[in-house]
Amino acid sequence: MFELSTVEALEVVEAYGIEPDPIMVLLDLARRGEIDPWDVDLSEVTEKFLERIEALGDRDLPALGRTLLYASILLRMKSDSMEGDEMPEVEFDEVEEPPVFKRRLTEGLPTPPIRRRARRPVTLEELISELRRAETVADRKVARVRERPEPTVEEAMERAHDEGIEDRIRGLRPAIFEMLEDADRISFSDLPERDVLSYVSLLFMAGRREIWIEQDALYSELYIMRHPGGPGEPVA
Repeated sequence: MFELSTVEALEVVEAYGIEPDPIMVLLDLARRGEIDPWDVDLSEVTEKFLERIEALGDRDLPALGRTLLYASILLRMKSDSMEGDEMPEVEFDEVEEPPVFKRRLTEGLPTPPIRRRARRPVTLEELISELRRAETVADRKVARVRERPEPTVEEAMERAHDEGIEDRIRGLRPAIFEMLEDADRISFSDLPERDVLSYVSLLFMAGRREIWIEQDALYSELYIMRHPGGPGEPVA
């Protein structure tokens, strides 16, 4: 792992503030030396990013909405990279003096190697550009939100084989189906644990057709129901 000696790592409160900004989370990871900003490993960045937002699980879910969207996008990008799907080539022009945003982004970070033209994000700057582009596309689709939020998240998480998520699913499953015995649907707010890991676990369960989840609007309350044609009861 590369060393950062010229910049003091950001404090968590300073970096995230009241409503954690996903860009600041990524910058903080780079400045702490947890990811290499000049040679991005999508799998590593995704895992580190999820670890950070999981640590913020005691905050209100609505305040984490944009960060969760970035997590979903990262998971999809990780899934694409694991499948060997290449992103459209993006040209980056050489400039002698970087713009203000780029100077802030790279301030204090190690000098990069010779720039490369890649078919997927290879530097933190390029990754952030792709994330912002995907966020813009997602915002345009708010009026056409799918009945199940981000199904590709479950597909990516299924490949991750995250034991932490499996443990949380085993803990949530009995509580969910017990509450569904007395109601057609329950809300995310009804769950005993309402952090980010629980949110991702629900996506994973929906991908397995154990439950059905829906939202009336992006970032609104999440509702959980038995999956039509699913088991309708805890799976052993």
